[in-house]
Amino acid sequence: MRYLDWVYHVFQTGRGDALSLYDSSVSPPDALLAEAARKVFGDAGGVGILSAFGGGSVALRKYLADCYRISPARVVATSGAASGLALIYRALAQAGDHVLVERPGYQPFEDMALAAGLQVEGFARAEGDARPVLEDIRARLRPETRLIVLSHLHNPTGQPLAERDLSALVTLCESRGLLLVVDEIYGAFAGDASLAALRSPMVISVSGLSKIFGLGALRCGWIVAASDLAETLRRASVHGDPGVSAVSHAIALEVLRAWPAFRAHTEAVVAPNRVLIAAWLDRMAGEGLVECRLSPLGCLAFPRLVGMARTDGFAAWLYATKGIIVAPGQFWGAARHVRLGFGMERARLEAGLAGLGDALRAYAAMPFGARQAVDDYRWL
Repeated sequence: MRYLDWVYHVFQTGRGDALSLYDSSVSPPDALLAEAARKVFGDAGGVGILSAFGGGSVALRKYLADCYRISPARVVATSGAASGLALIYRALAQAGDHVLVERPGYQPFEDMALAAGLQVEGFARAEGDARPVLEDIRARLRPETRLIVLSHLHNPTGQPLAERDLSALVTLCESRGLLLVVDEIYGAFAGDASLAALRSPMVISVSGLSKIFGLGALRCGWIVAASDLAETLRRASVHGDPGVSAVSHAIALEVLRAWPAFRAHTEAVVAPNRVLIAAWLDRMAGEGLVECRLSPLGCLAFPRLVGMARTDGFAAWLYATKGIIVAPGQFWGAARHVRLGFGMERARLEAGLAGLGDALRAYAAMPFGARQAVDDYRWL
């Protein structure tokens, strides 16, 4: 089962009392979003919305360009960050080209490349601080390598991409004529104006509103690239991203204009929850149940569950017996881990972590046969 198939399965078999610890975004600020929509439509519901055909809303692209202090010619607005990456694969690479993708990493990075007919190979991100292992990248380069793809903040660990590592990657790509694609859907957690693509014409940044503000339903993302690459992507989006919505982009523009208010909501949710999950991880580590280096940024944690060779069975058993959802690490290429999100309402996070802690203690106390039965548990 692939990650998105697993998400679909969980949604389709969902139980009303389930506590989700796998959500990877901040809970959406419904009142702020409603206000943004009112600014678009007005109290009477009348509005004039310009087309978003072929590269997205012009007004949205111009606003983003002004924020990044670049030309609007460098911006492509999309129906989401994932749509943007899929567009890059299809428009800027050819079938048979070789792509290096981070591991642990978000599995759809690989799946979308394979769907585009590309050869995909993983490169290592180190245990703990998740630094890209540059020696491993260099060793895997081929004459047909076209793209290197990674995330900042790293999904699943939440660790930031260090300045020295980004600089080294930019230098490598410039010297080899490669494109470095940085998924920065979590990047705003590290700085509102930071963007890897501002460094070099060989770097492409992908971002959006789904993670930091929890607005995945709005279906708005963007790509920043060199002008010539961006023009290629805009032309390709006519067929490659047909789901772009002028209404969504109009509302997204109002969200961006109200960035401080949305950002304040995010911080109000995430900051106290980080303290909560850090304390929980410390307790669990003290009991010998988990190992984790929690990022100071973002809303993700990726603990290793001590004593488990893989966590998919435990995750299925946890859901079946306690109604708690965690994402098995196998979907990121790290089978001993689980990914946890902590961008939700505090009471739900407390309840979910308490139940997960009890389950970890119960598993550790089981005899070998019982633990093996949990390890072999399957999603129903």
